[in-house]
Amino acid sequence: MLPLVFDPTAGGTSTGCLVIHVEGPGGGYWAVDVTSVGAAVRRADAEAFEVADCTLECDRDAWHRLATGEITGMKGFMGGDVRLAGNFGLALRLDTCFA
Repeated sequence: MLPLVFDPTAGGTSTGCLVIHVEGPGGGYWAVDVTSVGAAVRRADAEAFEVADCTLECDRDAWHRLATGEITGMKGFMGGDVRLAGNFGLALRLDTCFA
């Protein structure tokens, strides 16, 4: 669903690969490839996580709150529910680019 709601005109110009790791049962790795004109989401693995431009890690509960808009990535990061590394501009862009 993420590529369908991606607004490439929002959030600035940061591009690259963000790999999301949701921990726990039903979790896994997903890569969000962000370009100036769109985004693509694909399943990923721990190796992709190691070479991503930006990484986001959280448990299932935090991911649910992020996905439903209950918290932003920044709020989750500041509250310790979300761990970010790498290109923070890319991570911040996702908060504004996905409606």
